[in-house]
Amino acid sequence: FSVRKEQKKRGREQWVEGTRLHPGTKVLLVDDVISTGGSTEQALEKILPLGVVVTGVIPMVDRGDIATARFARHNIPFHALVTYRDLGIEPVKDV
Repeated sequence: FSVRKEQKKRGREQWVEGTRLHPGTKVLLVDDVISTGGSTEQALEKILPLGVVVTGVIPMVDRGDIATARFARHNIPFHALVTYRDLGIEPVKDV
């Protein structure tokens, strides 16, 4: 499934597309690149009212240290495949 950034103005007008999530469904949130985790947290906030159980957040690349703390506040494990350290770049700073 995917979570839209904006609700479509036609069709089913759903935030979540691709499947219907049911209470108790276990899901893993996957993202390509996370800088602060804000967009992924917004997606989380849209699916939690559906009663799903989020088992973790896995980005391919984490560009900073901000998202780890963000998802820890939700008690959701966060594990990036590659971090800014692996890439030898400066971390993104929280604004």
